[in-house]
Amino acid sequence: MGEYYHPYLVFIQDFFSESLVVGALTLTFFFIGFIKKVLRNADIVDFVFIPYALAILFFPAYQGFRYLLPVFPLIIIYIFMGLQSVDLKIYSKRKYILPIVFSLLVVLFYYQGIEKVFKSKGYTKAGPQTDYSSEVFNYIQNKTSKDAVFAFTKPRVMALYTSRKSIGIGIDKSLEEVDQKFSEVGVDFIVTTSDLNNQLLEDYIKYFNSKLELIWENSRVKVYKMLDKH
Repeated sequence: MGEYYHPYLVFIQDFFSESLVVGALTLTFFFIGFIKKVLRNADIVDFVFIPYALAILFFPAYQGFRYLLPVFPLIIIYIFMGLQSVDLKIYSKRKYILPIVFSLLVVLFYYQGIEKVFKSKGYTKAGPQTDYSSEVFNYIQNKTSKDAVFAFTKPRVMALYTSRKSIGIGIDKSLEEVDQKFSEVGVDFIVTTSDLNNQLLEDYIKYFNSKLELIWENSRVKVYKMLDKH
């Protein structure tokens, strides 16, 4: 039903820039540096990084950048080691070139972040406190059963603001697996929002549209009712 690029790899790819070229180079240098380190001089650091990385890659729910924070310094080291493997004559003659280039990349990263802060000044970010979010939470609280089960990209937010049971769908699953999970849990409603695009959930709604009914929507949120719960 389609392949999905793992979001944790996207974080590494886009660390220095949103540019596709710079992002691809970042990810390439990361893998080169990691492989070089493990094959030449593996130590306790690598034995900590590898199981941790595998755990978050295969964890059934995506938890965002915060799960990378404990090992992100190691990721930077691997990227730096990947850069060191570039065999350029100018580098062999002037050993200070690589550190300068690396430092400039870090400055570029912070520059882009600061620039985004100034551009977003005065802009209210999407979230549970917005008017359109309050609308859907009020609808759910007043128009649905207290024992109803919801599927949503942010299940804990849904549970906190509506006092309803809520589940996520994880990542890297087939649509059939998602449907089986919904059936086992007894999902009654599916909620989507344009602020939190979840391609897998969108694909599920399109593929299983015959057993879903759109019962409520506003400018950014849609609530679907499951017609067939098996």
